[in-house]
Amino acid sequence: MKILIVDDSLAQRRAGKVQLASTHDLTMVADYTDAVELARNTAFDVVLLDLLMPAEEKTLGTEGLKFLGEEIPVGFPLAVKMALYNVPHIIVATDTGHHDHPASAIIDWFGSHEPIKINDSMVYFIHAPLTTDRVKDWHTIVEKFIS
Repeated sequence: MKILIVDDSLAQRRAGKVQLASTHDLTMVADYTDAVELARNTAFDVVLLDLLMPAEEKTLGTEGLKFLGEEIPVGFPLAVKMALYNVPHIIVATDTGHHDHPASAIIDWFGSHEPIKINDSMVYFIHAPLTTDRVKDWHTIVEKFIS
């Protein structure tokens, strides 16, 4: 499968490479605006998104610069954008505990990991399973929700 991982954490991207690169065509980016551009021009089978990422200067005006670098729940709108690009499988996977951030608590609203269909895309919002090294278990996520 052709998979895009969008995560600002270098440790999470490294984990994705270790877990998925030998069995999938893997692309990884740390920047959500780069992810949008990639998905606009490349057909991915799966996009794995982080929920919380730092606000980027590219998307902020003068007043908005006060939020630069602050974690925002970009995974929600980014999932919709990926569905508009017809990515078949989209998973927003957070490693933030649901008591640690309001956006992570909202993930609980989606219940038992049933997909939400947007266009022809199957979209999941989940608390990521973690490995013993405390990084996202990307392999398990792909196996559980895609295979």
